[in-house]
Amino acid sequence: MEFLESSPSTSNVIQYLTADLSDKQLQTFDKTYIKKIHRDLTPERIECLIISRNLFEVIPLDVFKFVNLRRLEVCELSLRVIPEEITTLSHLRHLDIRNNCLQTIPKFLSKLGMLNEINISGNEISTFPEVLFELNHLNTLHLGDNRLEIIPRHIDKIKKLKVLYLGGNRLAEIPDTIGALRQLTCLVLCDNQLTTLPQSLAGLQNLQRLSLHNNLIRTLPPQIIKLENLHSLSLRNNPLVRKFVDDMAFSPPSLMEIAGRAVRKNIPCNQINHILPSALITYLNSAHECVNPHCGGVYFEARFEHIKFVDFCGMYKVPLLQYLCSPKCGCGCSDNGPHVVGCHNRLTDARMKKVLLG
Repeated sequence: MEFLESSPSTSNVIQYLTADLSDKQLQTFDKTYIKKIHRDLTPERIECLIISRNLFEVIPLDVFKFVNLRRLEVCELSLRVIPEEITTLSHLRHLDIRNNCLQTIPKFLSKLGMLNEINISGNEISTFPEVLFELNHLNTLHLGDNRLEIIPRHIDKIKKLKVLYLGGNRLAEIPDTIGALRQLTCLVLCDNQLTTLPQSLAGLQNLQRLSLHNNLIRTLPPQIIKLENLHSLSLRNNPLVRKFVDDMAFSPPSLMEIAGRAVRKNIPCNQINHILPSALITYLNSAHECVNPHCGGVYFEARFEHIKFVDFCGMYKVPLLQYLCSPKCGCGCSDNGPHVVGCHNRLTDARMKKVLLG
């Protein structure tokens, strides 16, 4: 057992201490246990209690006699329930219950009105706990490595959130209301099943860290370049990275498309309408213009996906998806024009590597 002073030692001020009882192979816990350390020590003097990784599978009731607790850590105990007696800890600000077997978070947790940080990662939670919306001082929320499939649209009600950790769940999308969390500085969405991100992320002007690795993301919303305070963006192991950096593939156009491209580029539209059947005119009208302003060509089904790296806050570059009529349209272009990363290109910008590879 370890005790650490956490307030100045004076004759008129009570010293609050941290009691670390983790990894002690304890099967039971009694408040009198601390008397073995010092006969004058009382539960009222303990501000932080850590009883993680012991042998009991419920939170011992004597824990709730430490009435001045501001931090409680009960990790890796195979907990299945949180006892209602926890509401007696009216001063609690930090609750760490990660890596247990919890499936729900009880409603009575809302009585812990001073709670500002809660870590519920590594449990078996499949539904976003509604009680979290009643914790008015909550600024740090860890819900990683659970079984969440949906984040409710009213996530924006937790207005004071600064850190939101949702990595390691089963999320396929993020609601656009997340952009209303104006105080958010850290957003972790890695290890999910996301294919896209809401444009409302541009509203997170205080965001400094955005973790997106190990998802199914193919493109980023252009609005992301508006995040002027972002200095950490992790994208590794997404199709966006694998496709554009490792293996840019291009399927050659069919003979019909080659002919259609030539007709659209070289014959005026007013002449085409008089000499071709209506079916071919419909096909020709389905053409898309190449985004390379120096090309002037078109494409139908066969298109070349390319990434244009846009300067982002003067720190690194963000990849944005566009389409070209052929790989040649991107060759030799600067960052002011189309920029293609193919299988023979080399990424020489260290900042670019940092973003793409996380």
